[in-house]
Amino acid sequence: MHRLGIRLVVRLIPLSYLVIGCGEATGPGLSTWETLYRLPNDYSEVYGVVSVRTDAPPAPSVVIAAGTDNRDRAVLLSYGYNEGRMAFAGPEGSVFEDVSILSPGVIAVGNRAENGALKPYVVRYDRASETAEEVPVPALPGCTFSAAYSNAFDTAWLLLSDHAAAYYGVRAGIPVLYKEGGFSAFEQLGTVTGAYDTGTSNWVFYGLEYAGDNPVPGSLGPAYDGPAALYITDNLGASWFNESIPSAFGGRPVHSAVLLEAVRGKLFIGVRFADGAYGVVKRTGGVGQGEYELLFLSYQGPFFHELRALAWRDVHTIIEYGITCDAIGVGDMTSVKYDGGGWTEEALPYPLELVDISASYDSGFVAAGYDITYGGWALLYHP
Repeated sequence: MHRLGIRLVVRLIPLSYLVIGCGEATGPGLSTWETLYRLPNDYSEVYGVVSVRTDAPPAPSVVIAAGTDNRDRAVLLSYGYNEGRMAFAGPEGSVFEDVSILSPGVIAVGNRAENGALKPYVVRYDRASETAEEVPVPALPGCTFSAAYSNAFDTAWLLLSDHAAAYYGVRAGIPVLYKEGGFSAFEQLGTVTGAYDTGTSNWVFYGLEYAGDNPVPGSLGPAYDGPAALYITDNLGASWFNESIPSAFGGRPVHSAVLLEAVRGKLFIGVRFADGAYGVVKRTGGVGQGEYELLFLSYQGPFFHELRALAWRDVHTIIEYGITCDAIGVGDMTSVKYDGGGWTEEALPYPLELVDISASYDSGFVAAGYDITYGGWALLYHP
C-alpha cells in the first residue's frame, strides 16, 4: 500500500491544444505562483494542505501539510512566519492522506501498519499547544481514510477506502461521520467522492457516486453505467436525498466525475467527458432542486493536463482583503484561475505537479506541489 520512495513521473506530450465551450478560458496567462517554502528532502510525499487561522485576519496564518517521510512515517509540517518545521511524526508504517481544519487545530487522516495489515489512522493536532493525540478508530470496512472534510468546529466527514487512494490522485471511499470521538459509516452509499459545505445555515455534505477503482492520473478511468447518483444530507446523515447529475452537458456525455469543492450553497464538480475533455460544473439549489451549469471546458494541452483540486473563496473576503481571483484549480502541470471575468489557464513558471490547494486565511491561496525540476516538494502561494 505504501510507496517505496521511487518517484516515477510520466508526462503526456499533447498533439494539440484547444479550449472551447461555455466558460471558454483565455490564456495562457502568466502564472503568479511563488514558492513559500521548499520542504527538506526527508519529506517523500505530500498529499494534503490546509491554511489554519492564527487570529482574526489579517494576522498571519499557518499552513499545515500532510504526507509521509523517508522513514515511512505519517508527518505534519507546519509553515508560518517564514519558517517551516515538522509538527508531528507518526509511527513507522503510517501515512497521512489528507488534513482538514478541526478546532482547536486540524484532523489528519490516513493509515498505519498494525499486525501485518493496514488500519485507518486519525490524529488530532492542536496548533496552539503544539500537541497531537491519536483518535481510536473502531473496526470499519476499509483500511485507510483518503479524505477529510470538516466544519472547523466539532464534526468531520471522512472517506474510507480499501486501498491508498491518494496515491492515484482521487479521494474516494465510503462516507464516515466523525463526531465527538465517534465514527458512523454509511456503507449503503458505496464509494463516493465528497464535499462539505459549512457556509450555510445547514451544514450540507455531498457524496457523488464514483465510477469504480481509481484510475492512473491522466487516464479516463472507469465510466459511469447510467446517471451518477449525488447523495445529499443536511442533518449529519440522519436522512439522505438521492439526486442524479446530468448525464451530458452541451451534447457531451459524462464519462466520470468527482466533487471538487462546496461553498455557500454552491457545489463544484470536476467532470471528464467521453471525448477526453475536462470540465467544471456548478450545482446550485436546495436539496432535490439542483440546477447544473457548465462553467469551464478544456482538452489536455501544454497548459492543462488534469484538475485534481479546486479552492473557491467567499466574495466578501475578496473585497475586504484585495484578493485578485475567486478560485484556483490545480493539477499535474495545471493551474486554472477564475477572477469573475472568466477562466484563465496559466503557464506555470516551472514544471509542477500540484496536488492540493487551500484558500488562505490571510489572502490568496496556498498549495502543495512537487517541483519536477528541483526534485522536491514545496509549499506555494498564489494571490
